[in-house]
Amino acid sequence: MALPYDLLLQLNRTRETLEVHSFAAGNFCVAQPDAEFTIVLRNRTSQRVAFELYVDGKKVESKRIGPNRTSSMVGWPVDDHTCRAFVFSPPPTFDASSMHGAPLALSSACRTKAMPASSGNLNALGEVRAVIWPTYERSQVAVRKPFHSASHHRQMAVPEDKKAVALGVTTGAGTTLSDHRKALSKNKTDKSRGPLGTVTLRYCVPDALRLSPDASLKAVGEALVSKAASTASSSAATAATVAAAAV
Repeated sequence: MALPYDLLLQLNRTRETLEVHSFAAGNFCVAQPDAEFTIVLRNRTSQRVAFELYVDGKKVESKRIGPNRTSSMVGWPVDDHTCRAFVFSPPPTFDASSMHGAPLALSSACRTKAMPASSGNLNALGEVRAVIWPTYERSQVAVRKPFHSASHHRQMAVPEDKKAVALGVTTGAGTTLSDHRKALSKNKTDKSRGPLGTVTLRYCVPDALRLSPDASLKAVGEALVSKAASTASSSAATAATVAAAAV
């Protein structure tokens, strides 16, 4: 049963929302290499809830969203006033001489080109996940503590325990953006009753995902490549028809 919460990725330059493709293995969208993007969160219920957002296993921030409202996160928080834009980046370079090669020192923030997926080390798959919690109204509004953490936007390299699900494409830190956070509201996340649900959206490079050793992921990659080819063929046919009509 589908949850009444949406998680979408929107390209910053074109404002295009990436299409979500649903498979038995989950929901997927196709990453656009080196493109900066915004994460869009939508609450379609009549209650205020809190979205606890994770990107490639790294917690970004929690955001409370009112009933039937939409909000967005534009990047990795740096301080109370700025953030670094989310950007689809290649992962660290891996040693192709070993199936379990450790990442080299260079991070994806440097836009290092990864080894080809055929090296066996890349699955070309990343993940954006939101855990949704109920909220309650507190008696007093707490004073927000200054936010001074550069650790969030430095999470470029894929953690060792995430290699199986997040290699090939990851989320790096792009342009520095202004991001003035609102004052704390009277609503607080209520974790005493357990989460209301979890929404997960995986992003991938289909040409690399189809080389995955995981059969279900390989099938997703094949389907996405086939769909892209079909769309391109249809677009070309339409363009030819229009050109012929104009003659």
